[in-house]
Amino acid sequence: MAIAAFDIGGTNIKYGVLNRQGNICYKAKISTKSKEGGVAIIGKIRVIAKQLQNNYDLTGIAVSTAGQVDNREGVVIHATESLPGYTGLHIKKELETTFGLPVTVDNDVNCAALGEYWKGAAYQLVNKYFLKNQLLTLLH
Repeated sequence: MAIAAFDIGGTNIKYGVLNRQGNICYKAKISTKSKEGGVAIIGKIRVIAKQLQNNYDLTGIAVSTAGQVDNREGVVIHATESLPGYTGLHIKKELETTFGLPVTVDNDVNCAALGEYWKGAAYQLVNKYFLKNQLLTLLH
């Protein structure tokens, strides 16, 4: 079982596959080409996720992204014009519909905190319930 993880930024989309223990099995990056707009960015995520799904037994998809995000609905509430047409995108719904897998979407700063809690400098030092609940949604 594995998770496809995406970090969508204004310059690059970094992505990879993590196993249940959080070990990185694969990683790569491509140019975001943000001027192409939000719909094109999600299109890139779909293509990459399909390739990953063909090579790994994916059990979920995690998306870290710039902008203000409703992490329950997986919707970009607001993004700057560095990502045109990104505000209002229903990333979670789009990817769940395409792949039939659970998807979680959150702001990149929140995701960085979760990563630090899980595997980094803040290992188990912050509110376990809040951060662990986000992670367990994908792992179980």
